[in-house]
Amino acid sequence: MIDATTLAVLQGKLASVTDEMDVLLVRGAFSPIISEALDRASGVYHPETGEIIVQGETGLPIFAVTMQFAVLAVIDRCRELGVEPGDVFILNDTQRTGTHLHDVKLVKPIFHDGRLICFVANVAHWLDIGGAVPAGYNPKATDMIQEGLVIPPAKVYEAGTLNRSVFDLIIANTRLPEQNTADFFTMAGCLDAGGRRIGELIERYGADGFSEALGELIRRSEQQMRSHIREIPDGRYEASAHIDNDGVTDAPLTIRLAAVVEGDSMTLDFTGTSDACNGPFNIASPTTMAACFIALKHVFPDVPLNAGCFKPLEFVLPEASLVNSPRGKSQEFYLEAALNIAAALLNAMGQAVPHLASGGPFTTLPFALFGGRNPDTGKYQAGIVALLGGGYGGSSDADGLINGAISVGAARMPSLEVMEQRFPVRYHRYAIREDSAGAGEHPGGHGTEIDLEFTWPAGAASVTMDSLRHGPDGVGEGLPGRSAESELRIGGESRPPTLGKEVGVPFKAGDRVVIRSPGGGGYGAPLNRDPDLVARDVARGYISGATALDTYGVVLNDDGTPDIESTALRRLSGK
Repeated sequence: MIDATTLAVLQGKLASVTDEMDVLLVRGAFSPIISEALDRASGVYHPETGEIIVQGETGLPIFAVTMQFAVLAVIDRCRELGVEPGDVFILNDTQRTGTHLHDVKLVKPIFHDGRLICFVANVAHWLDIGGAVPAGYNPKATDMIQEGLVIPPAKVYEAGTLNRSVFDLIIANTRLPEQNTADFFTMAGCLDAGGRRIGELIERYGADGFSEALGELIRRSEQQMRSHIREIPDGRYEASAHIDNDGVTDAPLTIRLAAVVEGDSMTLDFTGTSDACNGPFNIASPTTMAACFIALKHVFPDVPLNAGCFKPLEFVLPEASLVNSPRGKSQEFYLEAALNIAAALLNAMGQAVPHLASGGPFTTLPFALFGGRNPDTGKYQAGIVALLGGGYGGSSDADGLINGAISVGAARMPSLEVMEQRFPVRYHRYAIREDSAGAGEHPGGHGTEIDLEFTWPAGAASVTMDSLRHGPDGVGEGLPGRSAESELRIGGESRPPTLGKEVGVPFKAGDRVVIRSPGGGGYGAPLNRDPDLVARDVARGYISGATALDTYGVVLNDDGTPDIESTALRRLSGK
């Protein structure tokens, strides 16, 4: 029986291994979406079940769960092909691994004295994986083949030797072969480093002790999560969320969720959710489950992130629905559904445990992508040039997070200086979006806005976002956050993207894109907010003086401080 001290030390060392892999991947990656936006993750996984043991602290949360399914798919393939030291598998099949085709996974078995001890794996976003449009982001795609190359689990290294046929086939089907090649070898090198570190731990603690620790870490997380669920009153808690449209048909999509709590377990039932849609806003079941697990981690952040904290959950996922997409359906924009799933579960948990309730977080990832040929070199170049954060909801004890990363991920807007150096863009504005948060005693966080100009003579741009028709809901008299906005300024004329989603729009030098992300929902009545905090928010540019007066009932003096007497009278009058 492994003792608690040794277990804690091993847990910390395993976390260090995954953090090291993540850092090496960021430092070595060629693509800015990995090196700057941090769209990647690394982890250690169980040798028999593929379950996650530990993931790097800065890895995207959505991958913590979906990578379990990737490793399990590799385990299934190992039964067919066999496995030996030095093997590395590559895959991106969304039906088996979740997320979208851009997220390429490498999985490596780790052996000790001929015994399979664990798997190390990583995932990184490749900017182009083929498909119908540059960089693959096609909001009009109606099947997965239009989105890019589907890679089932394949041995890309066999006993330490690169399988050149597999590798060349994959790289030849992308528009950025040099960049993807560099990122691939960086990913493979990170797994080598992780394997060496695992070997050092096994030498110190023994193979049996190491294996026992893996199982015990999972068991303890399960125990802790069950203890939290046990404290939630038994019952059925229902919530829903909506996506504006699927990019093809202008009709809303609905996600319905019922969280049924019984003792120390919870069933998440999605009966009543819209059928799978025509456009690329479907998600496979691994992604749906991952979004739910992440939402619960927001509620119970103290539970260590491994497979154990997911075991108390059961799922009801209707066949061929938006949240359990059939094979072949397009899934490129899976994040829109995943964000709404997480928001719905957070809403349900707020009903079940009111003191944990908060205003809704933003539920879209607004972005702009550019592709074209460099007029100087003739080489094709593509990249995501805007990736906006948004506002989180206010809660009983805090204002919402401003310009936060999406709730199911941690990817961030890359440095503007790096983006201007790497891509043909000039940024005119990147700022907090004034008055975008839902007002409340604790307002939501504010969204952001960006104004960028293209500088090449010719190219094509894709712009996609959702939440144009509604912002995140407030709670307890809190007001909703503002919805998303965008406009295309082409040839001197301005217009919004069709359905909020455009693909391959021809751009010339001087054309611009403006995007504004949603703010989070407010918590509690705005008239209960501390007048000094309202004055502070005006001084910081978060809200306008008009909002301070009309929404919060705060009268400001000429020096920006609140006029306490006038404010009290105005609030008493209800104005």
